[in-house]
Amino acid sequence: VKDGAELTFHSAEGHDSTNPSESTICVEKDANASLTLDGVYIDASGTEWKSPLEIEKGSTGDVTLLIKGENVLNAGRKSAAIQKNGNAASAGKLTISGDGKLTATGGYLGAGIGSCSRASTANIVIAGGTVTATGGGCGAGIGGGESGCATDITIAGGTVTATGGNCGAGIGGGDYGNAANITITGGTVTTTGGGLGAGIGSYKGNATNITIAGGTVKVI
Repeated sequence: VKDGAELTFHSAEGHDSTNPSESTICVEKDANASLTLDGVYIDASGTEWKSPLEIEKGSTGDVTLLIKGENVLNAGRKSAAIQKNGNAASAGKLTISGDGKLTATGGYLGAGIGSCSRASTANIVIAGGTVTATGGGCGAGIGGGESGCATDITIAGGTVTATGGNCGAGIGGGDYGNAANITITGGTVTTTGGGLGAGIGSYKGNATNITIAGGTVKVI
């Protein structure tokens, strides 16, 4: 996906939740793009370091992701289902909204939405949709993969269910990863830490500036 793209993705005829595609989506580094997922089923679980939807590492581009219909993304080992690696102040923003459903499941050591193993993530906003994000072992549901930090994560709307893999936060850092500037201002949010992981925050990392200012929030 190149800079300036406005694209709608559907899985090809014959692909659904029981027969997903192995084709993946990659947004070029520094590209600003508007993407719509409308009936996308991608399973990359058979390939290590493979993400169904990846924004290239360190990108400064802003990406909007509009969710329509049902969409299911499963990542390969060590990868996130929606992967956005990079924690510099200049990191672009990923905004997820819409009225559809998105199920994003990270591979082992990867986040559901956020970073892969041993990488950090920043600037993610969920503003709408029914979003279910589950981290693989040691990864956050939304945030860092294993040993990955998470900064500037905002839930502003939608129905969001975030579940960390073992020792990963529901929303925040992966195992040993720090979490900072985690904000919930709206929506219905259920967030569950995996094993010893925090519902919001970190396991064996530092967690700072966590704000719940609105919405209906259940932290487990």
